[in-house]
Amino acid sequence: MITLVTGGIGSGKSEVIKILKQAGKKIIKADEINAELLNDKNYLEKLEKIFPEAFFDGILNKRRLKEIIFSDNSKREILNSIAHPEIIKRLNKLTSSISDVYVEIPLMEFYKGLKPKSDRIWLVTSGINERVERVCKRDFINAELAEKIMKSQSADADLIFDEIIENNGTIEELKDKVLFLTKI
Repeated sequence: MITLVTGGIGSGKSEVIKILKQAGKKIIKADEINAELLNDKNYLEKLEKIFPEAFFDGILNKRRLKEIIFSDNSKREILNSIAHPEIIKRLNKLTSSISDVYVEIPLMEFYKGLKPKSDRIWLVTSGINERVERVCKRDFINAELAEKIMKSQSADADLIFDEIIENNGTIEELKDKVLFLTKI
């Protein structure tokens, strides 16, 4: 069974994945696949042609790229059109040989026709203020950029999912919810 774990930035997807990993479940993170792409010379060359202002002496400044794509919707869509098909292709290849796996999908845009194969989808949700605080702390960015990123993602109501995991309580409460769902 392939379970996608998704939700908006700062909702707590990574915490859910951490709980699953501690419980001995197999996990795959789309962010790790994206990180692998950022080590691929051909991929970086494509990005540098399109986003030269995000590179300095041939080296990608990820923070600058984030600022660019979340300040200009068309540039974000261009990046997504390059990255997402490659990430989905790699995810589908990885999951094709695993019988029970949980896949963290951080970007809601995957729901726009590029969703990897799955048997069920879990949506992790949390309050806006909590999400902004988490993202600012984790990514060392200001609230304005965190809110721009959140607004760029699909609203939770736009998604099709099998289970909702509300992450507004303690880690122990989240753990109880996640472990309960693994038994369903």
